[in-house]
Amino acid sequence: MAKAYTIRDILLDVSENYLVEHKNKFGNNPWKDILTKVPKKSFDFTNTKLKISGSAGQGRWAAIPWISLRDSEISHSTQQGFYLAYLFSYDMKEIYLSLNQGWTFYKNNFKPTSTAKKNIEQVSAFLRSKIDTNGRYDLLPSINLHAKNVKTDLPQGYEQGSIWAIKYESSSLPSNNVLKSDLGYMVFLEKSLKNFLIKKYSKSEISTYNFIDSLISDSVEHKIKLEEVTVPYNSSTKNPSQKYKKINFEQKNSKNSKIGLLGEKWVFQQEFDRLTNLGRKDLAEKVTIKSIISDSYHYDILSYDEYGNKIYIEVKTTTSKVDTAFYISKNELEFGQQHKQNYEIWRLLNFNEEQLSAEYYILKGDPKTTLKAEPATYSCVPNIL
Repeated sequence: MAKAYTIRDILLDVSENYLVEHKNKFGNNPWKDILTKVPKKSFDFTNTKLKISGSAGQGRWAAIPWISLRDSEISHSTQQGFYLAYLFSYDMKEIYLSLNQGWTFYKNNFKPTSTAKKNIEQVSAFLRSKIDTNGRYDLLPSINLHAKNVKTDLPQGYEQGSIWAIKYESSSLPSNNVLKSDLGYMVFLEKSLKNFLIKKYSKSEISTYNFIDSLISDSVEHKIKLEEVTVPYNSSTKNPSQKYKKINFEQKNSKNSKIGLLGEKWVFQQEFDRLTNLGRKDLAEKVTIKSIISDSYHYDILSYDEYGNKIYIEVKTTTSKVDTAFYISKNELEFGQQHKQNYEIWRLLNFNEEQLSAEYYILKGDPKTTLKAEPATYSCVPNIL
């Protein structure tokens, strides 16, 4: 009886054996079945009711092997439209489950290639902001397949076309139940994208991909407007008599709310654009929203200056004006003090999701100096004798 492969079996097999098989001849190599045939028979995949395909390359080994799951209403193939894909990094150390776009369509229809790259990146950012992630905070807004020196532009196309992704370390893959749950969530995310596209564009436009031009235009208009303002005097330690507006400290930390995550996305994009404009795209691609990976980092965004030095950014977002106090945890405060040479607090104000606008100021350095911080909460456990 043939082995019943799970998602975990397949991902583990590819990550452990691809680089070994890569040294062997491509033609008539039966091992390729783990990518091209086995997923189509795996209950974990076929239970999604999506079209399943996989590839180790065409005529020769691919730099980035993949397994895709497509809804035929929004994707005719992995070369065009929107689909889910397991993408294996070039060194096989990482695997991404990505909601992605067909790079080949952009490359063939928008010239020069720099324009195609700009368009697909803009669409990714636009759709990222439009799809409700329903409180899931481990999604990554960018992926890195570690394929800088390969001759094909497909890896970069996958990276630029990724809308949201979940990252796995090959050496510590989670259980198959977790992987199945993640896939179920990403299928839901793909359906959310489909519903957004159908609601915004006609089905006939979607079926012929004529809507992509409109999508690109919409993404350009979606440009976020962040206006830097002077640090308000009442946030300085030089004015201890200033009375702050009352704040409800029992509310969730902003990073756990929708507006907090949106603020972090906006600052992420701001830093990505800044480094790109400085000619440091290599550093821009390393900018990461750490808060959606884990709260244990005690800061929100890892960025860099133009020389490659790390910048740790904490983002505090509000729809209110400058005189509203904000919450910072003890761990965040201590982290800022420990990394005061390259620590920044971005305070986003008058945050308007609909108009895509906000004001902001930046506090650089030791938060013990730049903030007037007062204890506002207690850590509690039951006191039962």
